[in-house]
Amino acid sequence: MIRVLITKDSRKKRWKISLKGHADYAKRGEDIVCAGVSILVQSIFNGLTEVLGYKLSYRVKDGYFSFQLPTSYLENDERVKVMLDTLVLNLKDLEKTYKKHIKLMIEEVH
Repeated sequence: MIRVLITKDSRKKRWKISLKGHADYAKRGEDIVCAGVSILVQSIFNGLTEVLGYKLSYRVKDGYFSFQLPTSYLENDERVKVMLDTLVLNLKDLEKTYKKHIKLMIEEVH
């Protein structure tokens, strides 16, 4: 199962998006759930870094990807908010369709 955790941390004034695990919907290379989640998150990350030009810290290894961004990016740039809202909306849709293969968790830290 892919676990997606979105942490809205008001103390550290940042958002962290992390993905962990494998969908196990089909064998590697044929897993549409894994591909869908990966493309969605990579598209948002690339939009933030390559299109909008934000420098974000990130980490990648097998079965894991995470990135962080300051909340000030959301507060000062409506495009960032729209992109993250789009990410959450689509992850929720994937979770509804593939309940056994993706779990979305959103937590707020105060």
